[in-house]
Amino acid sequence: MPDTVNAFQPKLTEEQHFVPKFYLRKFVNRKGEVEILDCKRNEITKSRGVDGICYESYFYGLETGQPDEVSQEVEKSFQVLENGLAKDLDKIIPSLLNNEQITEDRKWLISLLMSMNWTRGPVMRRMMNRMQEDVIKHMAGFHFSHPILVKKLFDKFDQERGETTSPELQKKYKNS
Repeated sequence: MPDTVNAFQPKLTEEQHFVPKFYLRKFVNRKGEVEILDCKRNEITKSRGVDGICYESYFYGLETGQPDEVSQEVEKSFQVLENGLAKDLDKIIPSLLNNEQITEDRKWLISLLMSMNWTRGPVMRRMMNRMQEDVIKHMAGFHFSHPILVKKLFDKFDQERGETTSPELQKKYKNS
């Protein structure tokens, strides 16, 4: 008997592309594949179809690789945006190739595509995570550099736990 519970649940999108497939299709060879340059190894690797590149499992999840509602909602939103961009880009490319004047609306769409490709990739994600870590470290450093704030922080911590934190443990927390 079929599983009626799962029959009504939408299928999760696991392979979430950070470069839109419609954009990747603009770079396919005669076989319908994209030539791939591995920048780390400085070599061209085996070409692949657009489905097999520029994605990670549940890339948009709160934790990449872990399925969650966030990843699915972000993926859906990008699909809607990409569908519109794909149609518009097909109209803009001939104008670009023929060196024609580009309207403000079309400039906006090109800018949207460029910024979307930059901001949603793994490099930007690593930069954002590193910035967030730096901010947290800076804030913790600020708190631990002021004796009054340190005392208030440990008083609250001790009150919540119902125990007193020893000076040695306080020092360990400050230095970590």
